[in-house]
Amino acid sequence: MLKTPMAEALLELFESHFVPEPNSGCWLWLGSLNRPNGYGMFGQYPRRGAHRVAFGLYKHPIPKGAHVLHRCDMPCCVNPDHLFLGSVLDNAADKIAKGRDAKGTKNGQAKLTEDSVRAIRTDRRAYSAIAKDYGVSTTAIYEVKNRIWWKHVT
Repeated sequence: MLKTPMAEALLELFESHFVPEPNSGCWLWLGSLNRPNGYGMFGQYPRRGAHRVAFGLYKHPIPKGAHVLHRCDMPCCVNPDHLFLGSVLDNAADKIAKGRDAKGTKNGQAKLTEDSVRAIRTDRRAYSAIAKDYGVSTTAIYEVKNRIWWKHVT
């Protein structure tokens, strides 16, 4: 990054908003957070993700359309050594690999529960009758029974 007085002032301001955490190596953002996901926010208008600002300040500019992902899986971390670039698909794969995907009732769109999935899997009635009782489609019943959806439920 170019060492201009303005760049130095921005870096100084940014660095006043985090504290290093010695056990994890994370730099924990003390400024405002984006609720409910906990990502640090920096600046006025436009406000930007603090982790994105950190990447740009300490590494290099972020290519258009790129996401900045966390190796540490800590949304409020701004340590550039914990950050890497990726695509939307990389971000989704990273979330799944780390078990942060919204499975089951953690998904706000879920109409079923783990208990209802277990009951559906043992129900011998026609899919259409089961679907009507649970307020879902017959396709949903098929996918639950065949472990296409709700794979994590035993």
